[in-house]
Amino acid sequence: MRAILKLAMNQTLLENAHPISAQLTAGRESRLSDNTWEALLLLARRIKAYPGFPSFCQLRLGGPPAVGIDSPLAPAPRSRLIAVTLAPRTRLPADVAAVSDVSVEIRGLVEASFRLAAHLPEELLSLLKLYLPLCFLSLHARRLKRAISLSHFAQSLDGWVATISGDSRWIGGPGNLLHAHRMRALLDGVLIGSRTLNLDRPQLTVRHVKGDNPVRIVIGKDLTGLEALFRSSRDPVFLIGAQAPLDDPCCVALPLKRRNGFVPTARILRELYRRGIHSVYIEGGAITASRFLQEHNLDILQVHIAPLILGPGLTGFLLPPVQKISQALRFRTLLYTPVDDGIMFTGVPRPAEKKA
Repeated sequence: MRAILKLAMNQTLLENAHPISAQLTAGRESRLSDNTWEALLLLARRIKAYPGFPSFCQLRLGGPPAVGIDSPLAPAPRSRLIAVTLAPRTRLPADVAAVSDVSVEIRGLVEASFRLAAHLPEELLSLLKLYLPLCFLSLHARRLKRAISLSHFAQSLDGWVATISGDSRWIGGPGNLLHAHRMRALLDGVLIGSRTLNLDRPQLTVRHVKGDNPVRIVIGKDLTGLEALFRSSRDPVFLIGAQAPLDDPCCVALPLKRRNGFVPTARILRELYRRGIHSVYIEGGAITASRFLQEHNLDILQVHIAPLILGPGLTGFLLPPVQKISQALRFRTLLYTPVDDGIMFTGVPRPAEKKA
């Protein structure tokens, strides 16, 4: 499996990272933090629309957010500049100081580092470390001619995503909810299975942060919970594996052929890319995420581990068993981010190595 991103810090992430905390959901984000998030959203949109492959980008924080691609931004009072080099040996603009806080390698595509004209508060640096690499997912999608997929869920210490009765509310807490809405705003589409649609009746909209709603995508035949999606927004909903209701023009059925009863996940990602969706955020459930993972079409996995022990419960993975540890799925990239009183793991899956 191709690695999508690799983050390397001067110190470990656990030493450097500022946690995604419940404070942020209470509306107490600093003005600079809000401005940084808006700049990241702007960067992701500009990268997606950029016709070529950029050599460097610049973000201006403080005041109205600004992004420059392959052209330097004019300095402004009380602003801070961040330069992201996307090609080796790129000469940075003269107004960016040679202070390297974080380096980023997007394996197989670019090697990047971002340099700061001034040191940032730890909270903002953590925000950049976690979300800045995801702003360049469109470049990967263009290279692979398919949407890039990222799955996220919250689980207990003993590995359950819900109690045995199916209750899963607030396993992740407010910080995890904030992160989920940031991911919805940053990626082009959000995808769930029809079982999750039926059980949870989600809205799949952006409500806790600034940003546009993603394209909503449902896989499966049971469309019982569609009314919850339509109550929150009348934007189109893409249906994979089900016929669109004749009386609702907001439902768009994607005509994809099945194989052994299922639509191959590679076919789904290619079709989404063809429709302008370069990145898709898979929120649930276990069947849907596991199909992408088993077919080697899950590019990034995020698991928020909460300090809870549930006893018997429902798992987030439904995969065939392995007989040996050497057959286990491993990861090319490991990233750990504190979230409230838990921690979020981010990894890029790779196939198990074959042993002689």
